[in-house]
Amino acid sequence: SKTSLPKEVPGDPPVSFLWTDNTEGENLIIPSDRRYYDGSTFSTVYFAITNLSGKDQGIKVIFDFKNKIGELTKIERINPKSKIQNPKQIQNSKFKIQNNSFSDVLTENKTNFYKARIEYPKRAKGEFIIIARGNNNGYGELDPYFSSGLVGYWSFNGQDMDWSSTTAEALDRSGNANHGDVKNGATPVIGKSGQALSFDGKDDYVDCGSGVSIDDLALGAFTVSAWIKPNTTGENGTGRIAAKRPNSKYGGWLFFVDNISSIGGQTANSNGNVEANSRGADNAITLGEWNYVVMVYDDSGDRKVRLYSNGNEISYQTHIAGTTSPGSDASGNLYIGQASDGNDRNFDGLIDEVRIYNRALSAEEIAEHYRVGAARLKRISLDNGLVGYWPFHNGAGTVATDHSGNENHGTLINMNDDDWVSGKYGLALEFDGENDYVETSFNTLDDISDDFSVSLWFNKKNTGMLLSTMDDIGQERGEFHFSWDSWGYTGFGFYYLTADNVATAVVTSDIITDDTWYHVVATVDADGDMKLYLNGELKDTTSTPTTALLDNPLHIGWNGYSGDYFHGLIDEVRIYNRALSAEEIAEHYRVGAARLGLNTPQTNRFTNGLVGYWSFNGQDMDWSSSTAEALDRSGNANHGDVKNGATPVIGKSGQALSFDGVDDYVDCGSDESLVNLENNFSVEAWYKKASSVDRYAQILYTRSDGIILGVYSGTPNKWKVTKYGVADIYIGTPPQDTQWHHVVLVYSSTEGTSVYLDGELNGHSSNTQNVKPHSSFRIGMGENQYHYGIIDEVRIYNRALSAEEIAEHYRVGAARLLRK
Repeated sequence: SKTSLPKEVPGDPPVSFLWTDNTEGENLIIPSDRRYYDGSTFSTVYFAITNLSGKDQGIKVIFDFKNKIGELTKIERINPKSKIQNPKQIQNSKFKIQNNSFSDVLTENKTNFYKARIEYPKRAKGEFIIIARGNNNGYGELDPYFSSGLVGYWSFNGQDMDWSSTTAEALDRSGNANHGDVKNGATPVIGKSGQALSFDGKDDYVDCGSGVSIDDLALGAFTVSAWIKPNTTGENGTGRIAAKRPNSKYGGWLFFVDNISSIGGQTANSNGNVEANSRGADNAITLGEWNYVVMVYDDSGDRKVRLYSNGNEISYQTHIAGTTSPGSDASGNLYIGQASDGNDRNFDGLIDEVRIYNRALSAEEIAEHYRVGAARLKRISLDNGLVGYWPFHNGAGTVATDHSGNENHGTLINMNDDDWVSGKYGLALEFDGENDYVETSFNTLDDISDDFSVSLWFNKKNTGMLLSTMDDIGQERGEFHFSWDSWGYTGFGFYYLTADNVATAVVTSDIITDDTWYHVVATVDADGDMKLYLNGELKDTTSTPTTALLDNPLHIGWNGYSGDYFHGLIDEVRIYNRALSAEEIAEHYRVGAARLGLNTPQTNRFTNGLVGYWSFNGQDMDWSSSTAEALDRSGNANHGDVKNGATPVIGKSGQALSFDGVDDYVDCGSDESLVNLENNFSVEAWYKKASSVDRYAQILYTRSDGIILGVYSGTPNKWKVTKYGVADIYIGTPPQDTQWHHVVLVYSSTEGTSVYLDGELNGHSSNTQNVKPHSSFRIGMGENQYHYGIIDEVRIYNRALSAEEIAEHYRVGAARLLRK
């Protein structure tokens, strides 16, 4: 899987990265092997990067010099078929270097070869590493060393699970199609890296079959690795992480949690006897926490099973080498979470990122795997203080299981199996607005006190009570509920009536659109501060007396006594016995939105003619530069300087920038790729005004002699398009609200100027006079006005997008959930 030039560079072979097709919403940065310099004044470095994803990808490549000694002075793409001593530069392939880095685009299934020149002071000695960073457009992350010998890989991430199949399926991302059937209700939860599966310790497991690529691995060398978070050591004290044994039970291998808070691994011969057996010393792993565990065996070596925990080989209680070869396991299936020879030794807890290799990984590789995985583990726990959790993953029947561990299970009333539908991720419940609801055994007096939080995802067809703790005689004291327009308040919000009969509420005036997923959280703390968050953003806050709740039940989809049934979908209901922080709530929304696709821009589909693309996502912002920089992911290096304090916020897709309406903007420069747009072009963005009153909504500006797209106070109900040497054009009807909107300006030298809003034509002018932008492109400002609000996903094309393309751009960005 490595790429190389035709001739090896003397003393320094090329560095190779591999791009794998992993759609999880995180960017992974992987350094190459270290390359040393020894006192020369310059060196030439050759390296190659391969895109295996089948989709075009943007990358940023960084030369990271130890102690900041050294400089990348030249980088070019080369033709690998030319002589290595004098490789031919590919035309137009020199790159702009900024902070010892450059950006490029990798064509699908192609390899780019590069030649770099680095310089440093005389007699200086040191080292550097090369880092390649993906642009996280939803289709890839850099994974250079995890793929060699990989024969099975189950990430359990949302996009790698197929809940629509007859039996839910965990997809194998190794390319060997060892897809696993999810058995007996193993459920998706927030994992070590993205999503994991939760196993109940009773009968849950994943059956990955018996493909040729995973058969008889113990007859040679193999490695099994996983991240685990065990609640206990599992059934009979030896819960299986993974195992593959033949139907005869004679042969194969198994990897398990041991009853001394450790791990163990075994291979067996064809007589049924243990061939190699290793058990770790006590407390090699920690229950209730994430542990990276690895089993390695090499039948051609010393025939010992080696065990690793969190990157280190552990001490052993038992470490017996085999004397005969293991028996064949080809007749048995690979199981994750259970013994493969019967419903036995079930794992109790969470398993994530299971990988199997047909080779023995080295200690160094295992340490590096752990380092990368542990770095991604530094995320907020979403389980601390959880006292009620109904993810609605049952899929059938009349019970909605409480996964908090408190067994406050819900009973479906007037509902049937057809009401289990595709949800925010996994499954959800669909309520008909007539008489459907869920009655739980959750009790507000027993399970929460003065501090608490309530969160859920919902997708409405009509208004109604999302959840309520009123009792069946209408007792409203000491209760709370999510609903619309209660107690004289106007809007959607959280309504709270204390035991002393004091009513308070936190509400939002945001329009809640039908058929759209929303994440809502309400928090109450011991000081009486009550807050409402919608899609990760604080919407309202107030104070309430700090008196306890009463002994009231929890109903989902109904007010509990008189009607007001909810019509729509509800998913991921959580209740905590503490007030979540704003950071935690943002993480809840980010994780859930990533499952939904809300934070996954589909850039691979929209690259034809793209000359500028500023996503403003975290990995596309460089806050370390002297002026904060918004990176251009079109491949044209039109990086924008963030001026006067525009700040990152939760966006329409991932992260966006917030502009204060006073002086914030982004200066994207005047590169040739941007200014040569005289005949046809398109400008696209998502925007959200901070106020519905008449404030400026400036999207893009190239000074007084180029394009200006915005809404002006002098003409509040029109889009104003200013073009070079032409009178201003006023067309369409901009919305006067604070919602997210998708706007596209299209200029055609034959058709004129059009503005599209939310996928539909909003205004048109037949004026076809040429446009001639030739100054810096600026995002978030007009001639003397500045945008007041948020802008996200700005794109510029050197062609006129069609109405069909614009509708598709809007559809993907709007992230509607398509249910079967």
